[in-house]
Amino acid sequence: APMQPVLALPRRPPGPPMPPPLPPVDPENADRIERMAHYVAKNGMQFEQVTRDKQAQNPKFSFLAPQGENSQYYRHVLNCLMNGGWSLEQVQQVRLQRSVGPAAVPAPQSHIRGPSTPPGMPPPPAPASAALSGFP
Repeated sequence: APMQPVLALPRRPPGPPMPPPLPPVDPENADRIERMAHYVAKNGMQFEQVTRDKQAQNPKFSFLAPQGENSQYYRHVLNCLMNGGWSLEQVQQVRLQRSVGPAAVPAPQSHIRGPSTPPGMPPPPAPASAALSGFP
């Protein structure tokens, strides 16, 4: 039987997929990058060009320069928004899930009794056998 042609995915370099670049540790920085990518995805690449020219001396927008700090993360987010059908909310959600260290948002501990309970959910009832297992 003839081999099936492999469908080529657009905008994807050959080889194994690269892990997505890590977002900046500072959540404010990450937020600025994601919002910028959101505006560019909505308004077109000329918006990026205008902003890059206007903010050329502003270190907070260094990610717009091709080799600038966090430029890879910016390109990744822009690609997710323009070609991946993602929303800004999804991008931010994924970042919060991935972030580790000081930038991670701790889950409120007050009403959580076990690691399996998502925030905002009541804790699951303990099975009767588990409640009795500590007794003779």
